[in-house]
Amino acid sequence: MLVTKKLVMTKDIGCNDNLFGGNIMQWADECAAIYAMEYTGEPRMVTLKFEEMLFKSPVKVGEIIDFNASALVEGETSFKFHITANVGNRLVLSVDCVFVCVDQLGRKKAIEKFKRSNK
Repeated sequence: MLVTKKLVMTKDIGCNDNLFGGNIMQWADECAAIYAMEYTGEPRMVTLKFEEMLFKSPVKVGEIIDFNASALVEGETSFKFHITANVGNRLVLSVDCVFVCVDQLGRKKAIEKFKRSNK
């Protein structure tokens, strides 16, 4: 599922004339947060971990990156999903991540959608 897009601008480029890795990592985390909140319907989803992040291809100024996500495993308070970033048909980033649902005080809480669907 397409979550978001980013246009690579001159300010995003590192010293090797490619997209700086830290920028695409930040964008992947933002994409993951959007996906986690939309998929679960929960307003407070926080990053628990990103697994091995694979940078597959350099990205240049003017290219548009599509960030896609797909669910893998639903837990009681968290879920794991896969993020890919592509420029056209070219894969530029791939990573699995886990987000956790928290209450107003930052404590883990059950994801209501998952509780209802497991009855």
